[in-house]
Amino acid sequence: MAAQKKYSCKVLRNTEAVRTIVRMYVSLHPSYQHAAKAIGVNKDTIAHYCTQQSNIALVVFEKIAKEVEANYSPDEILAATGGLPLKAIKAKARQRNGLPIDKVMFHINDALYEIIKLYCSFHKSYAQGARALGINPRTFKSYLLRQTATIPRKYVQRILDALKTFGYPEEELLKRLDVHHWNEVLIERRRSKTAYDRDTLKEELLECFERGKIRQRDVAPAIHTASKRLYGSQGRAVREAMKELAKRMTTQAHDYLMINDFDRASATIEKFRSHIELYEDHERAVNKALRRERRIDWESLVAGYYDMLDELVEELEERRREFQRRKLKDLEGIVPIGENESVELRPYSLQESYRKGELLNHPAYGAGKVLRIFNNRHMVVQFGKRYGKKVLLMNDKNPRPEFQTLDTSLSRG
Repeated sequence: MAAQKKYSCKVLRNTEAVRTIVRMYVSLHPSYQHAAKAIGVNKDTIAHYCTQQSNIALVVFEKIAKEVEANYSPDEILAATGGLPLKAIKAKARQRNGLPIDKVMFHINDALYEIIKLYCSFHKSYAQGARALGINPRTFKSYLLRQTATIPRKYVQRILDALKTFGYPEEELLKRLDVHHWNEVLIERRRSKTAYDRDTLKEELLECFERGKIRQRDVAPAIHTASKRLYGSQGRAVREAMKELAKRMTTQAHDYLMINDFDRASATIEKFRSHIELYEDHERAVNKALRRERRIDWESLVAGYYDMLDELVEELEERRREFQRRKLKDLEGIVPIGENESVELRPYSLQESYRKGELLNHPAYGAGKVLRIFNNRHMVVQFGKRYGKKVLLMNDKNPRPEFQTLDTSLSRG
């Protein structure tokens, strides 16, 4: 395996004096998160500094020392560090050669899996083997169970180095695996470079809403990665997508209502309802997994969308009643209608059957009332003053043979 290029940086050993200065800095902020954000590091990093779990970079310590000097007197600092001034602490920084973050991952194929199992055979348990490599035992167990598809290159190198001490050099391993080169075993995972911007990501998430799958385990890894890069988490990205979705659904419903297309408006409203329910389940799951201090008031967000839905439903019913009243003006003197009374109009269809006294809505003649039915296939309908009475065909589900014959003769001529 090829060696990586090294770089140099200065670090301070995490002594009691260093930890004291860090704790003094943290006490100036309400939480680890605020303290970490002020100097541009992760809150877990600050916590590790305070518990001696890692050394501290000199550039970070200088930022901390600057804040401490601005808020504490020199005497208070000397008393806390046991008489050691900040200048003397910084002078103990040493040059350290290190490796950049290794992002190379290898697929756990059958050959690499055999190597991992061979390494485990030299230990009493997988946990003991994991600790010998400096790996979390639960993480190492996921490699053994193949619950994780890839493994970092640095872990593979540690396993190979350990197998050398157990009498398995690289040549012996290649012979054991019946391969000729490590390229056949160590297959690097290719990272997909996504060019998602915020607009593209929203469109992808909106498609996930349409499929009814917006949880992290259901979306493509590229979407999850872009969500973390652009919004910090997939939960925030879904919230932004939901805002856009609500805006589009309400606009679409209003457009249908403007042209009195109540069926499509109703279908749009029901789809909006299903999206809100999906979003509600997602927010509940996301916030349940978060720590208490990171949770948000997601119930109020969901309630706001349900309020928008209720307004659309009310507008739909009001416009439907108004449309019916406008249509029934043609029936004045024929059908008595109260001022606030809602009357149902059946849409006219050639295949449907109707009863005497029933009200219908014809696409050309408007609202009408069925006055008489004869032959079980014809009905006399009273429309407004403009059209008067019309004889309409109904119940035409099974045309009689003579009509089929007539249509055939016309097509020949």
